[in-house]
Amino acid sequence: MKQQFLLGFTLLALLASQALAQTAALEQAYREPINKAAYRVGPGDVLQISAGPGAVRQENFMRAEPVGPDGRISFDLVGSVYVENKTSDEIDAELTALLSEYIIDVEVTVVIASYQARRVFVLGEVGAPGQYLINKNMTLMDALTLAGTPTLRASRAKIRLIRSTSTASKPEIVKVDLNKITKKGELERDVALVDGDIIVVPPDTLSKIGYFLDKVLRPLQPLFYIGVITGLINSIF
Repeated sequence: MKQQFLLGFTLLALLASQALAQTAALEQAYREPINKAAYRVGPGDVLQISAGPGAVRQENFMRAEPVGPDGRISFDLVGSVYVENKTSDEIDAELTALLSEYIIDVEVTVVIASYQARRVFVLGEVGAPGQYLINKNMTLMDALTLAGTPTLRASRAKIRLIRSTSTASKPEIVKVDLNKITKKGELERDVALVDGDIIVVPPDTLSKIGYFLDKVLRPLQPLFYIGVITGLINSIF
């Protein structure tokens, strides 16, 4: 009976600690700045582009260019350039290469002046958990890639997408098995994201137990060391 009670208490404590950890991670993600450098441009975004030789910026090469529905912008000398799903640094490098055929020692600066973006949160066992700006065409797989992909400790078959809706009192929870997308090619499971989505990548069972035991046993380490030292002293004297 005592063993069953202890096992039940341990499981409840494990679930409680996991819930608290996820809540704390979400609060931390809200406080951290959005990683705009990783943002990939999409239709409706506006790019502020300036270009010129050296540090000089000529007025006729300063433009605020909207990204069209086809993912392209139009810029002097080089014409139509496909920029969808590229970062501002990648667009900068591409325009520099194209304009270098017309302008000696050209320097280009690309700044995203206006976002048609959605903010999502990626929590748990990923390389860089936090909040990210994504464009309207991005999916769960895209967000996981931005966040550094799941770690080796991740439970890839039990990813959760939490979505708040204006019509429901409780958030919608979508279960996603990442293995069926990446290993079986079931791309229909790759959910399109909306603003405010929360993606939770939980640890696998073994990692959960390890985290829990670490929290329980770590505070007891000083007592363990005292016991070992006391035992050694008693054995000597």
